[in-house]
Amino acid sequence: MNVKKIMLLVGALVIASITAIMAKNMFAGAGADQAAAAQAVPVGPKVLVARKDLPVGTIIDAESLTFQPWPKDMTQAAYYTEGQPDADMRKLLGTVVRHAVTAGQPLTRGQLVGPEDRGFLAAALGPGMRAMTVPVNRLDRRRRLRLPG
Repeated sequence: MNVKKIMLLVGALVIASITAIMAKNMFAGAGADQAAAAQAVPVGPKVLVARKDLPVGTIIDAESLTFQPWPKDMTQAAYYTEGQPDADMRKLLGTVVRHAVTAGQPLTRGQLVGPEDRGFLAAALGPGMRAMTVPVNRLDRRRRLRLPG
């Protein structure tokens, strides 16, 4: 073999061994730092949240909502909180979602509309659906049913 080739081979081995030693030392000292405990967030009242995604027009049933503890500093006055008269789950059954709600998101008073509220029909109808009102009085009803009188 040629002397130049042997010197080149020895030099490559020296450089490779130095690189391996440096990499070993660099990774050996890079252990994971000890994780510090997070500060406890003060838990506030229980807030009404969606159990699942609720698209616009969804009629609320018992499986749609639940109360969940919420951080005190993140609670807003618009949220339904446990213990308030308007947050009674029985009163909210049958209401319709006016604005889409993602799972785990707190519900606000503006996101739900009840059957007696203005805009209920618009929220309950899906895309491409239409509704119209038809005046009905007692006389028309009797004629259709062919009742005497």
